[in-house]
Amino acid sequence: MELLIAIVVGYVMLLFVCSVVKKEKKEKRKQAHREWIKSIENDDVCLPWSVECPGACPLPNPRLTIELVPQTAWFSNVRSHVSKEEWDVIRKACYRKAGYRCEICGGKGEAHPVECHEIWHYDDNTHKQTLKDFIALCPHCHKVKHAGLAQVNGEIEIVLQQLASVNKIQREEAQKYFDWAMKQWEHRSQYDWKTDISLINK
Repeated sequence: MELLIAIVVGYVMLLFVCSVVKKEKKEKRKQAHREWIKSIENDDVCLPWSVECPGACPLPNPRLTIELVPQTAWFSNVRSHVSKEEWDVIRKACYRKAGYRCEICGGKGEAHPVECHEIWHYDDNTHKQTLKDFIALCPHCHKVKHAGLAQVNGEIEIVLQQLASVNKIQREEAQKYFDWAMKQWEHRSQYDWKTDISLINK
């Protein structure tokens, strides 16, 4: 009887801990979203639930692209599904495969050569994000992928300069592309996304 009570109490405590963790993650996502919105100086920017699809990308086949994760999919990535040890194996294998050089610009970072970036495909019809691959990027190219976060951190100029340099375009074109990517992010953030990371099990 005592064993049964202990099991029930343990189960209840586990449910409580899980609910607390889930609540904390949700609050972090809300706070990050609030900070993001504050960082946008244009008061006319529509909130995510009222933004239409921005249309085709203004850059034809850019070598370096912006890949903003929808706000509703924040904290849902490979690292949130695997242990630290498993993530270390994944990222280090990615570094070795690339020869410790950026797979886009060929450069290296000063503090560390490269970082591991997750490549996702976003299906705008089914609202499913599917893990496609991993790529080694230098810190500057990686900032471009997460340009929204870079803007929050006051690093948007690094993003625009890297976009212009790698894609061989003018800064004005880089700014136009960034603005388009933000509209796409706002549009996609209207929906709940299902995550498919089955790639790592193959």
